Amino acid sequence: MKIAITGGSGFIGKYLIDALIKSNYKVNVLSRSEKESSDINLNWFKGDLNDRSSLKDFLKGCDLVCNCAGEISNSNNFKKSNLLGVKILHEVCEEQGVGIFIQLSSAGIYKIPSKGLINESSEIFASTEYERSKIDAEKWLFKQNKMQIIILRPTTVYGVDMPNQSLKSLFFSILNKKFFFIGSRKSISCYISVENVVQAILKVIDSKSRVSKLGSCEAYNLSHDIYYKDFISFSADALKIKGSIFRVPLHMILIVLWLNKKTFRVNLPLTKNRAKTLARKSSFSSEKFKKDFSWSPPYSHVESIKNCVKNWFKNQVN
Repeated sequence: MKIAITGGSGFIGKYLIDALIKSNYKVNVLSRSEKESSDINLNWFKGDLNDRSSLKDFLKGCDLVCNCAGEISNSNNFKKSNLLGVKILHEVCEEQGVGIFIQLSSAGIYKIPSKGLINESSEIFASTEYERSKIDAEKWLFKQNKMQIIILRPTTVYGVDMPNQSLKSLFFSILNKKFFFIGSRKSISCYISVENVVQAILKVIDSKSRVSKLGSCEAYNLSHDIYYKDFISFSADALKIKGSIFRVPLHMILIVLWLNKKTFRVNLPLTKNRAKTLARKSSFSSEKFKKDFSWSPPYSHVESIKNCVKNWFKNQVN
């Protein structure tokens, strides 16, 4: 079975390629820059999602494509990469006879309630242009019916090579004893490790017969939610310090932030939206994916957090 991967130089793509090669798959990878491989089962192709000619060579002879590519920071390219690029990739996949199309989307496309369960039928809402581009791509894919499409919506993906520094900053605040809880003890952490996301993708790839029995396009949440207090406790243990027990009610934080905005105008690391996120009691359900693919996260948060701490704080934690 030959697998095509876009975004192979990115955070999730790199982990996925390593896992596929270890599982003895033949892998084609699309990259904007020239790359070479010494592995006979790994072939790099220079190209772009919006370049049909490069996509034809890249997809030739492939059974499945996993689209890990996408623009996350440059708003000028959101539509070009996250919507138009998906359309062109899918169209060339049809021309080349690719059977299965996996689209890596985001759980950020939902309207997030302050409490309750978020499943695949929950309300969709774009609070940013990035999320709008992801939603528009999904809407287009749901209208296609000539090949099997699986859309995966992971929550916040973390790991050693994550481009976002938010988790590392959180660990720094714990290490420097500046961390405090906001809101209820039942607030939820919505992180999932990159290793667990990759294992979910592999589960789809290894389940071709199951995929064939599904609808032409199915969407799935990928989550590994736990109580935020537990995630912080695991992090403090990995950092080898005593975790914080200090907790501030959300309404007090919001009042302070409002006063600062109106009066002091100090540049604080905590925003209103971030405070609400840290205090929310809503969680994402992966039950649909667990049921259809007999999957559960194989890696614990404890081992994933320890791995991050080991790599990020090797000179500070003995």
